[in-house]
Amino acid sequence: RLAGTQGVVRFLAQEVSTNTYLNIMAQYRPSYKALDIPQLARPVLGQEFYEAIDLAQQQGLYRLDKVYTSLPLKPVSR
Repeated sequence: RLAGTQGVVRFLAQEVSTNTYLNIMAQYRPSYKALDIPQLARPVLGQEFYEAIDLAQQQGLYRLDKVYTSLPLKPVSR
């Protein structure tokens, strides 16, 4: 879940600038060998996407481009 997101947004806000433009995207879809790796074998959940946005905003990042797609609310079993 959100591997490294908090650290990345903290780094951007503190070491680069809170004026940094950040694109948070939800359209990841596993394919090919990613399906064999449990951590990668599912799309981003809506809750995770919105949590990433919240984490960025909590760090003072405000120039967010949020790319919405059809987000599943819970994991899809295959």
